[in-house]
Parts: sequence; structure tokens; C-alpha cells
Amino acid sequence: MVRASGAQPSICISTDTDDRGGNVLDLRSAAVNYQRHPVVLAFHSDEDSPVGVTTSLDVTTNGEIATWKWLEEDDRAAGAFRVFPWPMG
Repeated sequence: MVRASGAQPSICISTDTDDRGGNVLDLRSAAVNYQRHPVVLAFHSDEDSPVGVTTSLDVTTNGEIATWKWLEEDDRAAGAFRVFPWPMG
């Protein structure tokens, strides 16, 4: 689920269903951990610089919904935006 109705896009970043390895994520604990370093990485690459910053994280019955802001004047953020054209800014 992706929403891009406002200036900041949002997406479901995790759910409490079994993953490929059969593990289930505790969403509340995961949210606390994520908020310690709430960066948006392009294509899940933790070897590159972030392309955005999470501005809010909501735990719902559907999963964790993250809203973020793209980094401005950043070539990697612009590249990620070209692949996934959600609102910049």
C-alpha cells in the first residue's frame, strides 16, 4: 500500500504476518527500534547513504505505516524518486 496524496508519501513497511523465513515481527518493538534511526534507504541498501527521513511511523492493524520526506538536492534521492515517483518534498 502506497499513498502519495499529500506532500509526503507513506507506505506499509512491515506486517505481523509470517515472512519468508517463517518469522513474525513484533510490530511495536520493531517501531521502537526503527525510530532510533528513522532513515529511508534506497532499495534496502544499508551500504549507501539514506535518501529520506521518516517523519512518522504508525502501527495499525494492517502493519507499520511509514511517512517520509525525500532528501532535497540529493542525487540518490532523485534517482530513487525517478524509479518510484512519489511526491518530493
